[in-house]
Amino acid sequence: MMREQARGVGRWILAATMLTATLPAVAMDTARMAVEARLAAAEQARAKADAAGGEWRDTGKLLKQAQAALAAGDHQKALALAEVVEFQGEQGYQQTLGQQNLSFPDIMR
Repeated sequence: MMREQARGVGRWILAATMLTATLPAVAMDTARMAVEARLAAAEQARAKADAAGGEWRDTGKLLKQAQAALAAGDHQKALALAEVVEFQGEQGYQQTLGQQNLSFPDIMR
């Protein structure tokens, strides 16, 4: 009876050890997937602004930096840069829409 209990405890310890060893890898994969999703949204916002003629000057550079940070494993930096890229893409698009029907007074022509 004691021997069976010892085996059962040993199995639990082994399972817990294996689970603990795999959790960081799962967390890294989850973080990477979250950053990749944010980068995809940022790229989509940048492309939308570009199609409207409103991509801001540094948006493409920042996107490349975010992708490089992700490749280097710096998920926090990649996420922060992706957020900036997405913001700039959205704002560039809105700025372009806001200026489409802009008219200047005759004195400025």
